[in-house]
Amino acid sequence: MNKKLAIILPIVVIGVVAASIFLVPMIMYGGATVPVVEGTLTFETTSTSPADFSTLLVGPNIGNVNLELHNKTMSAINYGFDGINGRNEAGENNPSGDISLELSIIFTISKNDTILKEIDIGVLHGEGIHNVSILLGPAEGLTTEGTFELTISISLKLHTPLNDLTLDVDLGPFSFYFNPQA
Repeated sequence: MNKKLAIILPIVVIGVVAASIFLVPMIMYGGATVPVVEGTLTFETTSTSPADFSTLLVGPNIGNVNLELHNKTMSAINYGFDGINGRNEAGENNPSGDISLELSIIFTISKNDTILKEIDIGVLHGEGIHNVSILLGPAEGLTTEGTFELTISISLKLHTPLNDLTLDVDLGPFSFYFNPQA
C-alpha cells in the first residue's frame, strides 16, 4: 500500500499544482476572459545640437508623440502571466559615444481626480523613436465602468562631457472609456 501511495501522491500533487496555475487567474479576475485597455505610446527623443560648434548642446527634446488605446478582452490566464514580468514595457535603445540620454516613464491612471495606480516603466537609454506597450486591466485599478484619465510623465536626462541637462514632460491627461462588461 505504501508503494502505491508513494506513486499516486506525487501525481496528485503535480495535478493540483497544474490545475491551480490555470484556475487561480480565472478566480482572481472573475472568469475566463478579462477586459483590458491595450495600446502603444510612440515618441521620439533627441539631444538637440546647435548649428555652430561654439555653443554647448541646447538640451534633450521629445517630439512626435502618438498614443493609441483600444478596449479588448484577453484570457485571464494570459493577463495573469503578463503581470509576472510586467504588463507595460518599452523597447530599449542603447546610448552611443560620450553623450547619454536617459528616459524615465511613469503612467498615472486616475478617475474623478483620484489616482488609482502609478506604473513606473523604468529607465531607458538612447535617442530615437521609442515604443511603449501599454496593457491596463483590473490589476491597474480598472474595475468599474467609466471614463479614466492616463497621464504620462517622462523625465529626460542628457549627460555630456561638459554638462548635464534635464527635461520633465507631462503628456495628457488622455481620457479613455472602460467597460468591464464588454
